[in-house]
Parts: sequence; C-alpha cells; structure tokens
Amino acid sequence: MQERRFPSTDHPARDWRATLLLAVAVLTIVAAGVVPPIAQPPHLMLYADDRAWLGVPNAGNVLSNLPFVVLGLLGLLRSVAASDRGPVRELIDAYRVFCIGAIGVAVGSCLYHLSPTNDTLVWDRLPMAVSFMSLLAIVIGHHIDARLARKLMPVLIAAGIASVAYWAMTESMGRGDLRPYLLVQFLPLVLIPMILVLYRSNLGTRRALWWALAAYVVAKLFEVLDPELYAWTGFVSGHTLKHLVAAAGMAMILSPLWTHATPQRSRPL
Repeated sequence: MQERRFPSTDHPARDWRATLLLAVAVLTIVAAGVVPPIAQPPHLMLYADDRAWLGVPNAGNVLSNLPFVVLGLLGLLRSVAASDRGPVRELIDAYRVFCIGAIGVAVGSCLYHLSPTNDTLVWDRLPMAVSFMSLLAIVIGHHIDARLARKLMPVLIAAGIASVAYWAMTESMGRGDLRPYLLVQFLPLVLIPMILVLYRSNLGTRRALWWALAAYVVAKLFEVLDPELYAWTGFVSGHTLKHLVAAAGMAMILSPLWTHATPQRSRPL
C-alpha cells in the first residue's frame, strides 16, 4: 500500500503551523537549559499506602501496574493484524515501541515500588520516557506527516533515554538534576494539544487523544493527593489510582489498533 500524504503537510517547512511548533519546542528546550537544576523532591519515595498483601510489599502500588502489562501485550498482538491497515500500518513501529514501553512501565514500576531507591527508580523512569517519546511520534505521524514521524522517532527515543541517564548520573554525583527528564514529560504535553488543535487527523481518534491527555492530568492530580485520597477512602491511595487512570489513558492511545478507523483525507483548518 502506498503511503498516504496529506496536502496540508506535503511541505511542513513552509507551513506556519510547523514553524510555530518548532519555535515552541526550541523555546521550551532553551528555557529548560537556563533555569537552575531541579533536584528530586526529598519526599518522593514516601507513599501513603505501604501495606503488604500475600507477601508483596507496597502491594497497592505494585499490583496496580498489571493493566500496563495487559495493554502492552494486547497491543503487540493486535499490531500484527493492524500492520497492513493504512495510517496504522505507517506508524506500526511507533505503536509497538509504545506497547513495549507500557510493559516496561509495569516492570520498572513494580521493581521500584517493591524497593524504592534511586537505583530502581531508573527502571521506573526509563520506560516512561520511551513511552512519552513514542506517543509524540504517533501524534506527529497521524496529524502532520508519517515519514517525518518515523525519522524523528529514533531521535526522540534516544533523547528520552538520555534524559534518564543524565538524571541518574547527576544523582550519583550528589547533584541530581531532573530538568531533561521533566522536559521529556512536559514538552509532549505542550506540543500534543497544539497539534490536535492545529491539524486534522488521518484517523478519527482525536477525541481519544484528548481523553488520554485528560487521564494524564487526573493521574498527576491523584499522585499529588496520594495521602489525602488514602485517608479519605481508607483502602486505596492516590498513587494506586494514578496507575489505574494512566492505564486508561494508555488504552485510549492504543485504540487505533482495535478500531482501524477509516482513513480520512486531512484538510487545512
């Protein structure tokens, strides 16, 4: 099947929307470079729910990662059937990396919550960085240009991995700096809504991506309210709920693998 190209983005460099996105990305990166180093919060590894269950310490925060494994495995299996379907086929590698990242998130988070240390936190953050970067590639591919997304994906993934490596190195030297890792999380949250507003999609899944972004915001809110939610409910903490809501958002992102939405020609806004 010949790769789809869209009239509004055949020449991204001449498109004011692409110029705006590039300017925002560059300015955000520059801003991250000039602000002082950001240290890891001292209370990061203190969680409200530390109950054990069936010999599993911190069971709520550990076992709530299981949906990521299920979604990642189902997504990989479904990607085999979706690999010959229009726009999904064009970005199938990005979807597969995202699914592998989902499984990695579950494994890394389980290892971390079983024994919260800086060493295990590396394996928690690494797959999350990969997932964020592959998601950005997926959104670029479906809304702007699939070939551009495939070219950018290795660079984005490398940047995500490097951000975690940089934090781990600086942390080991006693001057931990989270700026690159926070940039990997923050920049997609800026660019993806802009892309959704500025460009039409070649799949009917923009609503699903908005729901995924909303789920991320709610998940971060639950993370901040970890002890308050545990005190209020008496049985589930905010961090456990964070995992479950984030998994729901991930399901929204992977929905094209199931829906195989009918390709639609993209039109300029």
